[in-house]
This record gives sequence, C-alpha cells and structure tokens, in this order.
Amino acid sequence: MKARVVLLMLFVGLMTMGFDCVNDSALISVNITGVTGTYNINAGGTGFDESVTIKSSDYLNVDFGTLNLNTTRIYDIRVTTLGTFAGTVSGQVLVNGTQILAFNGPWASFNTPQSLVTSPLFDRSQAAAGIAALVQAIRNRNDITLRGLGRTSQAVPSGLAVKVEVFAQVDAEL
Repeated sequence: MKARVVLLMLFVGLMTMGFDCVNDSALISVNITGVTGTYNINAGGTGFDESVTIKSSDYLNVDFGTLNLNTTRIYDIRVTTLGTFAGTVSGQVLVNGTQILAFNGPWASFNTPQSLVTSPLFDRSQAAAGIAALVQAIRNRNDITLRGLGRTSQAVPSGLAVKVEVFAQVDAEL
C-alpha cells in the first residue's frame, strides 16, 4: 500500500513538472554559404553583364530537405573588386531579376570588400525588394540567380573582376 502511494505521488509529480518539453521542436541557426557571383571584365572592355545561378542544393545541405525553414536573415552583402585598376566602377546586383543594390566608386576602394551595411559607396534604395526576393527564394528552396552588371570609367587591363557575396542565415526547425 505504501509503495502504491509513493508511485502515485511520483507519477503525479512527473506529470506536473513539464517533462513534455522533450517533444518540443528546436531551432538551429545555420549559415547559408555559396551565394556568390564573380563577374569578369574582358581586357580592353568597359563593362560587364553576367548571371550566375546557384542551385538550392549548393547553398542548402541535402539534410535540410525534411526540415522546416523558419526565419531567414540576410546579414550582409559585400562587393569586392579583384585586380588593380586606376579608374572607377559602378554597377547593380539583381537577385532573380530584382535589384538588391547599386554601387559606385573608385575601383581601389572596392579592393577591400565593401559592405551593404556600412559602405557609403552603395545605393540602398532598392535593397528592400531585393532582400525580400532573396529571402523568399531561400525559404522556398529555389535556385538563386545573381546578376551583376556595370561599367568602368575606362578600358581595363586583363584579369579584372567584380565579386558579390551574400551572407545569410536560416533557422531550421528540428
């Protein structure tokens, strides 16, 4: 009889202690990598207009296939120029056809990666629509097309390119 009372008290105690949280889902923040485009400028040319398509399987690991993707954060976009050039560069970056940023300034300034968050060399007026398109593509596990187009102030030597990198995170629900 005494053992039954102790077991009943233990059972009631366990039911009221909130142990059902073991069944609750967990959120894990995961970095999205590989959303990058590099746009070459032909020697003697003054412009570039290229697109790079990043497959969802390249930026989302196969293991994400069964997980719910919740909040997606774009925490930075950086533009970097590759190579040495004395002129200026201006351009735009589009995500799936929607402009996400425009940039303009001395080529040498972009040799150090310029951040959408802090650089005065960016026009952010179209950023909201482009970020929304990017977030939607990631959450829907769609391929992402990054298009870079722009001009230089004069003909360029060989080996020059403009690189765009997107830095993002997604919360995966386990």
